[in-house]
Amino acid sequence: MLGTNKLVLPNHSSTCEIVTEFLVHNGFQIPKDMAHNLYYGMASDTASFERSVTLNTEKMVNCLGLTEQEKKEILGNMNKMTPEQEKLYNKIKVLDTDAGLKIYTLLEPIEAGDITKKLKHKKFDQLTGPNVENPVTCFIIGCGNNYFLKLKKIPECSIDLLTIATNCNGGGHENRCAGRFYNTNFQTVLNKLLKEFHLAKSKSPNNDQDSQVRKLTLSNQKN
Repeated sequence: MLGTNKLVLPNHSSTCEIVTEFLVHNGFQIPKDMAHNLYYGMASDTASFERSVTLNTEKMVNCLGLTEQEKKEILGNMNKMTPEQEKLYNKIKVLDTDAGLKIYTLLEPIEAGDITKKLKHKKFDQLTGPNVENPVTCFIIGCGNNYFLKLKKIPECSIDLLTIATNCNGGGHENRCAGRFYNTNFQTVLNKLLKEFHLAKSKSPNNDQDSQVRKLTLSNQKN
């Protein structure tokens, strides 16, 4: 498990905003490199502060103590990909299922350091993120026998993503969650993910509505 206590703050933009608020509230001095990472996380989860931003988000950003130039450089670096990132990006495959869940996979045969850090670029988020046609997505990152899951959904979908992530040894917040599995294989991870997704979908209070999210939204766009 990622932890023994669950903290859900639905009005916060990201996990990094929650972490920043916790550090500030408890009087911690935030080192410069940590401040960079926290700012990057908030920027990534809010599409460069274009969505889900509140007054508290802005307050936490100011508490990081970054200069405007530092912020500009961080946002600028989000648009650049290293050759290694380009190589990983081109290895991503799509696995379509009939479950209403679109799955993306990146499976590396050997342990190659912290691969999740190498995927911190908005192009990965844009490719594997949810949209009108695919309201719920999961990005499965395999590194050797270890697997990391990034689950996302559009706000209109009422499926309980957090419960899925929790039962996949993870956590997160309402529309963005993560899970992880160690010392196992891809098929086991996939089976567990689909089982939890089907269960959450069956318990969704708006199950019929969720199945029509794409159709209704497309209809509204045409009108």
